[in-house]
Amino acid sequence: MKLFIQLLFCCLVAYAPRVHAAPSSKTRLPVGLPPHSADIIRNQRRWRTINLNQKSNELFNYQGYEIARYILDGVQNGDLTPYTNDKLTTKLSKEKVKENLIQYISNPEEEEEEEGWGDNNKAKNKKAAKGPTIEYFRPKQVSQVEFMERRFYDIRRGKYRDEILTLTLIIPANNFATGLRRDVASFSFAELIAYFERINAQALWHNEKGALQCLDLKTVFRKRLFQSTIAKVDNKGDAAVEDRYPSPQALKMAEQEVEDQLYAEEQKLFSPPKLR
Repeated sequence: MKLFIQLLFCCLVAYAPRVHAAPSSKTRLPVGLPPHSADIIRNQRRWRTINLNQKSNELFNYQGYEIARYILDGVQNGDLTPYTNDKLTTKLSKEKVKENLIQYISNPEEEEEEEGWGDNNKAKNKKAAKGPTIEYFRPKQVSQVEFMERRFYDIRRGKYRDEILTLTLIIPANNFATGLRRDVASFSFAELIAYFERINAQALWHNEKGALQCLDLKTVFRKRLFQSTIAKVDNKGDAAVEDRYPSPQALKMAEQEVEDQLYAEEQKLFSPPKLR
């Protein structure tokens, strides 16, 4: 009898329907693992600008905790490799990066008074103006960051993903008489993240309202805790948005229009087909 029960139990187990547990996020591809090229569709590069003086981004530029300070210190210590642009093909020396931070302050002509004929008559002779004084922009004045990212649809994960590739430090155009901005240096974002991990206790997104809410910069970028505007999208002429819309009001409307167009294109993948 016992043998019969054992055989019956074994048969039930052998022919029972197998139920597989749904794979959890831990059993899927790791988050940091780059996707396979066969799993990528709709790959597109975008350039976005972060204004560090904007209220939603001011914690990046908090006094003593400026992101530009950490990056420039990394260059001087030899921990980061600077490049001329976001193509990351031509390297910059430490001296050249320091030269990009120079600002020339002109000295006005000095006037020297000399006594002339009579008590109330005084002649003024102008001394020769001295050469311009060389000073350096402070980290807080490097108040723009531009990053280039690629946005693609990952078939394996079934969602859009953003991958930041490069980051550029910029001195805004309002600091120069030419009205043109100055790019200090560009960096590989993967190298920056590795650098932020090494100085995790120092490189902080400082929050003055609570010390426990100070986050490391790697987490801030991963969670995208910043406000950015679209500067350029991949195009044949490599034209930026501001090149076509010089007016500030028109530029703001154009940036929002580009954002809406990109969002509408992404929604087409998830829209059900129209029935005829």
